[in-house]
Amino acid sequence: MSTSRHNGRPQPPIVSPSPLNCGILPQGSIIKLPVQISNPSEQPLLWHVDTSGTRWLILDQKTGVLQPGGQQTVNIAVDTNSLQIGSYAATLTFTSEGEAVSVSVQVPVTLAISPASFLPVTGGQSFAISPLTVGLSFVRNQNSSKTLPLPIATRDSQNTMKWTADTGGTSWLTLDRNEGILQKHEHQTIHVTAYTSSMALGDYLATLTFITDVSGTKSASQLQSELHVSDIPYGDSGPKAPTVTPNHLDFGTSPLVGTNASLNFTNPAQNGAVNWTMGTGGVSWVSLDKSAGTLQAGGQQTIHVTINKTGLNAGNYQTDLELTFTFADPAKAGLEPTSVLIPVTMSVP
Repeated sequence: MSTSRHNGRPQPPIVSPSPLNCGILPQGSIIKLPVQISNPSEQPLLWHVDTSGTRWLILDQKTGVLQPGGQQTVNIAVDTNSLQIGSYAATLTFTSEGEAVSVSVQVPVTLAISPASFLPVTGGQSFAISPLTVGLSFVRNQNSSKTLPLPIATRDSQNTMKWTADTGGTSWLTLDRNEGILQKHEHQTIHVTAYTSSMALGDYLATLTFITDVSGTKSASQLQSELHVSDIPYGDSGPKAPTVTPNHLDFGTSPLVGTNASLNFTNPAQNGAVNWTMGTGGVSWVSLDKSAGTLQAGGQQTIHVTINKTGLNAGNYQTDLELTFTFADPAKAGLEPTSVLIPVTMSVP
């Protein structure tokens, strides 16, 4: 059965609600939450869902088939019997499978555990929970790589939050940035890449540690990230990743208009000819002198990146340039693209 596709690219199932916030639950309680899965494509969709080993999430169904435009409800039980008082985060990964490719969508799940006798106090903050929400899961085949978005958010409505992230020296896991500032109620996205080169088949665990600082008060949140390395090809059949220099553009407090920088990338010779595109993440303050083209084997390209701070409020800004390679050979056009993210940062005084 082939995976669902749109314009030659696979589509993940649509999952609602997302994210899934379970609120504050007393110890020893069990609640059930319905999640709706929809097939947005014109092809049958074979799906499965993974909890990344989270024991307090129990699903009544983990796989199924959706016809074009079809919908299905999966019931998720949240069992707090084994949880201590505190805050928790997990990730549900819903994947659409095909013969040689797969595509996933992640649903962050959060909850806080209170004492069994806990009763919220109306109109006030009656239970302190960690202000950071994270979620991550990888399933890859050997000698491949995959970049996934990792959402983080602050629940603090009064103060800005400084954060740092550390992979604990894990060799197969890298972050596109490891520090930043979250404004009140702000959401940000970190892009995390797993590399499985020279790794044996099996399961691997890593701990991402996030340190947050709010007005001098520091706290830590840890995320157990799981990588499953399989001999079954889960995508990444596309071109080898390009070499990009520099790998981060920081414009700092440069002038308001017209500041630019050069970005150079190279197509590895083993790819043959590739088509490339580059996006700016949808922001208005970044422009490119060229956003698409074709490179021969070993070919190079220089892009000029220009920023315009006119009309922006004071603060720090960040986006990611996404450089994507697809094979130019029509016989390989259906293979999965390869993307590289280049962070762009700046400040407006």
